[in-house]
Amino acid sequence: MNSVGTAADSSYAVTWNTTWVPDQEEPMHIMARIKDESGLYYMTPAVAGIEFERSGTSVKLYKPFDVPTKWQTRLGHRQSSKVFVPQDLGRAEAARMVLTTWNGISADAIGLNGSVVVSRRGRDHDYSYNEVPVPLDYIRPGTNTLFTFDTTEHHGIEVLWPGIALLVRYTGLGADTPVPPRVDLPIFADELAPTWRLDLPEDSELAESQDAYSGKSALAVQPSSSFFWIMDITTASRPVAIDGYRAVRLALRIDKPVKSWHWLKLLVNGQAVDVLAREQGHFGFAADEQEWQIVEVPLDAFALRFPYVETLRFEGRLDGALLLDDIRLVVAAVPSTNIAERRDTILPASFLLRQNFPNPFNSSTTLQFALPQDGAVDLSIYNIAGQKMATLAQGRLVAGTHTLQWDGRDAWGRELASGVYFYRLRTESQTENRRLVLLR
Repeated sequence: MNSVGTAADSSYAVTWNTTWVPDQEEPMHIMARIKDESGLYYMTPAVAGIEFERSGTSVKLYKPFDVPTKWQTRLGHRQSSKVFVPQDLGRAEAARMVLTTWNGISADAIGLNGSVVVSRRGRDHDYSYNEVPVPLDYIRPGTNTLFTFDTTEHHGIEVLWPGIALLVRYTGLGADTPVPPRVDLPIFADELAPTWRLDLPEDSELAESQDAYSGKSALAVQPSSSFFWIMDITTASRPVAIDGYRAVRLALRIDKPVKSWHWLKLLVNGQAVDVLAREQGHFGFAADEQEWQIVEVPLDAFALRFPYVETLRFEGRLDGALLLDDIRLVVAAVPSTNIAERRDTILPASFLLRQNFPNPFNSSTTLQFALPQDGAVDLSIYNIAGQKMATLAQGRLVAGTHTLQWDGRDAWGRELASGVYFYRLRTESQTENRRLVLLR
C-alpha cells in the first residue's frame, strides 16, 4: 500500500505490519506526512538506516515481465504477465498475488498457471489495490503465468502497470547461494538426466538412435510432414543457476545431407540463437555434412533475463532426422576442488588407461591415462546402470601422461554413494573402460 500506517488520535502511534513487506536489500528511510487542523501538510525529516530483523523468515517479491502494454480483459479474452521463481518452494509457507485494478469486479477469473485463484477482486469502475492469497501448489519453480479472464461485452477488468506480481513468504530459506559447479552438467548422455523432462509436439516423432556420438544411444527427432519440429528439454525441479557455467555444448548430426538451406535454432528460456553455419555470427553446424559435429554456444549469446537455465528448445526445418547427443552445460573454468590434473611431458608410446589408485577409495582417488598424440578426449564416470555421473576431462588435450585426482562427487557436486562405478576414456580412435569402487 506504499504506507506504514495512519494514526488519527493522540498519541499518533503506528505499528507497522511487515508480514508481507518484501525483504529489503538496502537500509530503508521512513518519514511521516502530518496534516494539521488547518488542512496543511508537513513532511518530517526521514529516519534513515532502518533494517529488517527477520529470524528464519524471508519474503520474496517476484516482479512481472512480458506485461501487455494495454491490459484490458473482455469478450472472452485472456491477458497475462509472468514471474520467475528461483527459490526452493519446499520452504514456502504462504503466497499471494498483488495487482492494482480498474473495475476489478468485472473479472470472471484471476489466476495462476491455468488455475483460477479468485473469480474477481476489486472495485466497480474504480481503482483498487488487491492482495489475493494463492495456494502454494499452484506455484512452480521457474516461470509462472498470472492471468485475468473476462467475458463481459462492456467495460472489462483493467490491470494497471506493472501487471500482476507474486509474493512468497519462506521459512528457513537462508541465502540463496548455489554451490559453484565443479564439472560439466550433463542433460542428455545416453539418456535424459533425471532432473530434466522432454516434450515433443504430437506431429513429430522421437526415437533413440544407436548411432551415438558418445555412449550407446542418441536422440533422433523425425520432423512432421512439413519438415518442421520443436523439442523442449525442461528442468523437472528447480531451474539451474548459470553461475559457473559458460556455454551449452551438444553433438549434432543430420541422417542425410539437406537439399537446401533451412533453419535450426537453439533457445534457452525462449532466447534464440541460430546454430547453422551459413550466417555471420553462427556457431558452427553445417547441415550439408553427415558427420557428428560439436556445437558450443556461450550462455552470454542468449541475453538471459535471469541467471538460470529453465528450458532448452531445439526447433528447425531440416530434411531428414536430426540426431542429438551429449547435451551439457559446460563449466566456466577447469575445476580446482574435486578434480586436479597433472601432465608429464615425456611422450608415451601408446594409448593407455591405468587402474585408479587407491581402489577401493574413500575420499579421493588418482586416475591416469596416456596419449601418444594430441586429440579430443572424454573421461567420464558411470554407475553400474550406465548413467553418466561426472565428466572429469573433456576437450582437446596434448600428448603425454595425464594424472587427475577425483573426490567421488557427481556433476552437481554431490557425494556419490558407496558402490561400483566405471570410468571410460574415449578418444577419436579408441575407447577403454575400467572399474573403481567407492567406499564411504
